Amino acid sequence: MKIIDLVQRTPEWHAWRSMGVTATSAAVILGHHPHKTRWRLWAELTGKVEPLDLSMIPQVRLAIMLEPHALAWFQDRYDTVLMPYCGESEINPLLRASFDGVELDTMRPVEVKVLADSNFNEVAQMGVGSSHYKLYWWQVQHQLAVSGADLGYLVFYHTRNQPIVFEIRRSEKAIALILQASLAFWASVAGNNEPEKDPARDYFAPTGAVLAEWGVHAAYAGLIDTELQDLEARIKVLKAEREKLQEGFVGLMGDYLLAEAHGVRVCRYSQKGNVRWKEAYKSLNPGYSDDQLNAFRGAGGERVKLTINAQTPITTAPLELLLQAVDFEETGQAFCI
Repeated sequence: MKIIDLVQRTPEWHAWRSMGVTATSAAVILGHHPHKTRWRLWAELTGKVEPLDLSMIPQVRLAIMLEPHALAWFQDRYDTVLMPYCGESEINPLLRASFDGVELDTMRPVEVKVLADSNFNEVAQMGVGSSHYKLYWWQVQHQLAVSGADLGYLVFYHTRNQPIVFEIRRSEKAIALILQASLAFWASVAGNNEPEKDPARDYFAPTGAVLAEWGVHAAYAGLIDTELQDLEARIKVLKAEREKLQEGFVGLMGDYLLAEAHGVRVCRYSQKGNVRWKEAYKSLNPGYSDDQLNAFRGAGGERVKLTINAQTPITTAPLELLLQAVDFEETGQAFCI
């Protein structure tokens, strides 16, 4: 590995990262990331869309605070010394990585993940079968391609539970796939050749005649939305006035439950509160998972949410999906649900 003398998260580091394929991109490029697509990564690297800003997410701040503690715990547990290197692969300098830590004597990478409780519990219960292990396995393989080491460590750190450490052996087959896919992907970035979008995860951008028709619909939708807002505001006022009148009728009735005069009928009655069935089910069956509970769920259906004059660009729309785990070296949408 060629060690690059850079301080992580500095402007120089960001510039260096932008000139190659980093470890956090491996699962995305290979199509194994559950949320981020090749097109999204390509669009960020070519400046077509802005990467998501993760800095306001509380989990991010917590994880940044805990990462040094996780590395200190690992050094103490394994009696080793770690360094936060940046490096380029001797196989091909296009492959590069910013390591949380690298063992000085073995050059074995240590990758730290700070998960939300539910995801940490999944890792604890399912081990190598968990979605988080499968996702970050590719990141560690990329790091092994860069460092040249025989194995790496994937650490899921938690403050109230024993951290979980996986030793991940170097896979030459996986590294060959990473190199092949990274070279092809980087060619699309360098040549500004747009990858195929995933209709289920990438957004549609109309062009040509479709864009013109979209504009006609958008103009009319704006007019309708303005009128709806005016009517909804009026309805809100009228409902408030009706509530006051209802209180007046009830006040005139005294202890009576039924009343009628001048075409107005009032019926007072008691109603039981709703049963929180999901909480009740889990209370009575604490060992059951959400998947088992879903067996009793009715069929779902497609819904559409229309936002007129949206102030937030769609490129930041996935923010509500954040955040169960964070990759700090990734400036874009590196997260897992």
